[in-house]
Amino acid sequence: MLAVIFRPSLAAFEAARARASLGGAITNTAAIGVVTGGIGGAINFIFAGDAAAEIVTLAIMTALRLVAALIASQAFLFAAARALNGRGDFATQTYLAALAFAPLTALGMLADVVPTYGAFVAVAVWLYSSGPIALATRAAHGGRAWRVANVTLLGWTLLASGIGWLVISSLPA
Repeated sequence: MLAVIFRPSLAAFEAARARASLGGAITNTAAIGVVTGGIGGAINFIFAGDAAAEIVTLAIMTALRLVAALIASQAFLFAAARALNGRGDFATQTYLAALAFAPLTALGMLADVVPTYGAFVAVAVWLYSSGPIALATRAAHGGRAWRVANVTLLGWTLLASGIGWLVISSLPA
């Protein structure tokens, strides 16, 4: 899983295709959301004096926000991929994208907590995450045989990632 984040390649995503399932994508994303929310809740507990019960609430809400963002962004990107003659299925695409989306989005959410510079780190993580997600989409829809320009795919991926961030930002924390 770490290879698709730190050294993303088409081969790494194609190797993960055998394990692809929508349930796996949702479960993994929710688990990362719970951990991220728990860390955020602990930070609030320590530095802002929030109630300990808010750690659980924040963990659950972060998991829901991450899963909703994953589904919304991948539904948009799936429609774009199909319009560009992609031949993959939604479950495989969502699973492969979740391998990079969930941890990188969680990292961006945690970075956003840091005053002043956190927002810049969050935007940098968002921009970076578009590369691995574009590779995941290519792997889900035919690999090198899928004749779509990388620039076109990256553009659609940036839009889809933007939709994911809008979902995360608009849902209650």
